[in-house]
Amino acid sequence: MKRLVPNLMFVCALALSLAVPGSARAETALQAIQPLSSVQVNYISNFNNQAGIVCQETWASASRIHGTCRELVTASYPEINIDLVTGRVSEYIIYDDTYYQRIDAATTWSATKLEGYDPSFTINDLLYGSYLYPRNAVITNLGEAQVGGTAATQYQFWSTDSALNEASGGQNVYDVFVSAEGFVLKDQVSQRGSFPMGDGELTLIWTYSNFNQPLMVYAPPPSSVTVQALGKSRVTSLSVLRQR
Repeated sequence: MKRLVPNLMFVCALALSLAVPGSARAETALQAIQPLSSVQVNYISNFNNQAGIVCQETWASASRIHGTCRELVTASYPEINIDLVTGRVSEYIIYDDTYYQRIDAATTWSATKLEGYDPSFTINDLLYGSYLYPRNAVITNLGEAQVGGTAATQYQFWSTDSALNEASGGQNVYDVFVSAEGFVLKDQVSQRGSFPMGDGELTLIWTYSNFNQPLMVYAPPPSSVTVQALGKSRVTSLSVLRQR
């Protein structure tokens, strides 16, 4: 399949629980979260404390998203779909049922139809499905934590799903930090075990800001879209990959 975004993100798709209801054993009730009409997202991945990729996304809605990613290391592990080149920048736009992408200094965009596009999805469904619809996990309220100087309650999901844990190298742990107002300020996945790049911990961290602000995302002008990819793409944004 044509490479559309940094393939490290396929690790996210494998490792995070899908937005499908399952059974979970909770030590405490989960806090309700606010519905989002828009949000900005920052992302970083680390393996054994070495950063691999950083990204920023603007979500004007659940189906209009702009993102940019910069790869910080060179690494190739095709068995888990990792293909990174130091300094490479990917820019992408999701606009309804179409995914646009360009690499580095390119002035033209490729366009691909998205498979599974559903206008009924909400931002909360796509970003926080693992919180709203947890799979098999022990869920614990770890108390207050600070996120960028703001107090939040930290909830930890310790996966008991053997298939998810195997895909995560050994153990999948998901942490969510919710403010008193009900906004998710941060969530992260820690995958602990054995990977093609060695033993250790792969950590994927998302932080959120500018909740429900008047953010805008536009499709590229038709004159700049010169490559029309054939077929349909399963790849969406970095954040959406967590739930697909």
